Amino acid sequence: MSTEQELFQKARRISKAIQEYLEETGQDDLRSTDVYPYLARKGLVEKDRHNGLQFRKFLSELKRRDLLNMIPQCRAEERGGVMTNWYFSRVSTKPASSKGPAAQVHVPEHSKEEREALLARFSTRAEDLPKREADWTPQELETRRNYPRAYEYWSSEEELLVEEMLVAKLSAEDMAKVLRRQPSAVKRKIES
Repeated sequence: MSTEQELFQKARRISKAIQEYLEETGQDDLRSTDVYPYLARKGLVEKDRHNGLQFRKFLSELKRRDLLNMIPQCRAEERGGVMTNWYFSRVSTKPASSKGPAAQVHVPEHSKEEREALLARFSTRAEDLPKREADWTPQELETRRNYPRAYEYWSSEEELLVEEMLVAKLSAEDMAKVLRRQPSAVKRKIES
């Protein structure tokens, strides 16, 4: 498993644990030193005598790679350009109410060149995804003419690729092109 994959998986586990902790305690705006003992007890971060130094280094690495959004509960506040304070607040896990207008999330668009570079990078990785030999029905074969990976099982590598493309803020349609799957299948995967 690559270092990048490990980073994504660790961030995902930490994010889930932080959300659980914040919901259990009903608190928000906690500092890293407040959530560190809980994460250390769960074995998600290394215990140290500096009350979470390794955890803070991990957050700094995410920030440096522009991946801090992998832990949506986290907010960084820089102090004098030298030190960063980390704060954690709950994020809403409830779907938007059907009675009011749907919540709009603004996703900045990539330039054409940036988008093409991202698609090329992810497409190269998608070429190595496993394929299975199966007795496809005529209907499935017809679908696979347009979407060569339709009806394939979702591997852990492919799920990780979807997560990375989400972080890169690619659309479901772009992800479908990269994965050579139907856009509806990719949207279902994202929502699951």
